[in-house]
Amino acid sequence: MKLTYLRLNSLQAMQAKMVFLSTTTLKGNTTQSSNYIDGTGTFSSDRAIDGNMSTCAHTNKTVDSWWRIDLLGVYNISCIAIYNIKHNNANITGAQIFIGNSREIHSLNSTETNTYNYFHFNGEAVGRYVLVFTPVTNFTVLCDVKIWGSLKGATRSDPQNYVLI
Repeated sequence: MKLTYLRLNSLQAMQAKMVFLSTTTLKGNTTQSSNYIDGTGTFSSDRAIDGNMSTCAHTNKTVDSWWRIDLLGVYNISCIAIYNIKHNNANITGAQIFIGNSREIHSLNSTETNTYNYFHFNGEAVGRYVLVFTPVTNFTVLCDVKIWGSLKGATRSDPQNYVLI
């Protein structure tokens, strides 16, 4: 099994302006290490893919907190975009992205808030699961996640096979 790993840092985080290929929300099953709860409600994992940048998935502050999506198929992933609001708990600097075909949990040196942080893969990231992992004692907060790629085995000549997942 091949597991693609990306340590997020300022060199890999491209603050480029991209046009989304679709306005569709991300499809898949999400989960996270814990659900943060306060007086306003529960900050569950599905909030990172609901299409609303003001609702966030949010874990408790623990060692090795994480957020994961099962894309329900194996994809060649070309780009992941993560949006976070400016908030005390929303700093995911030091987090890592894992992409692979296993649900097993196997560094962002700098990220910006109130903008999308883009992480590009050169055709080498293939998998069904995308995991954002914080390997220190901290919250994992994701307000919007977008993933671009194509279903494994699909031809790039068909533009419908290369879309926002």
